[in-house]
Amino acid sequence: MSDLMHEIDEELRQEKLRAFWKENGAWIIGGIVLAIVMTAGMSFWRSYEAGKNIAATQQLVAAAEAENKEVLSALALNTKGAHSGFAGLISAGMFAREGQVEKAVELYDHVAAMRGLDAQYRDLATLLSTSHKLDSGDPETLHKILEPLAKKSVWRFSALEMQALLYAREGKMKEAVTALTDISASADAPEEMRRRASTLRELYLGAEGTKADAGE
Repeated sequence: MSDLMHEIDEELRQEKLRAFWKENGAWIIGGIVLAIVMTAGMSFWRSYEAGKNIAATQQLVAAAEAENKEVLSALALNTKGAHSGFAGLISAGMFAREGQVEKAVELYDHVAAMRGLDAQYRDLATLLSTSHKLDSGDPETLHKILEPLAKKSVWRFSALEMQALLYAREGKMKEAVTALTDISASADAPEEMRRRASTLRELYLGAEGTKADAGE
């Protein structure tokens, strides 16, 4: 059983799911939301508010292009609105990439708690924060965070994937398989995620079978 669990751990490392979220999640969504903000700002350029939005967007874009995480984190913590949220996501990704996990989690949690920010971005921040806690955080607490996201969030499948990894960490292979089945059987899940879920599902099924044969 220990050899099989070692194989599972190795497979998880090869998948690099957590590393992907830590290093790339904020960058991907950051690029998307920046384009949205810029387009929206240009659509209302005649109004005073639009002018402020454009100025804020330019500041945000400049800081992001310069990879100035200090400026971005200051924008996130000291301003309000969507620009603050986007600055938090981008700067947190930079801190995470450099191994400053505590700072990254602080920023993700700040974005997750923002009032007025679209739920999909707050949920994303919650997921990214949780991804840094999968190895050492309290499982019960993490499950409570992930459960509502796995049911109704736009990031549902990512939440399910994290739940599966968390269950595997606890040795609850049956629950892990159930979460992965929800992903692999859904036509709405991204193809790459379905393939990854199928691979891990088969691995976890083997682990569950080994436990049953051993009478555990």
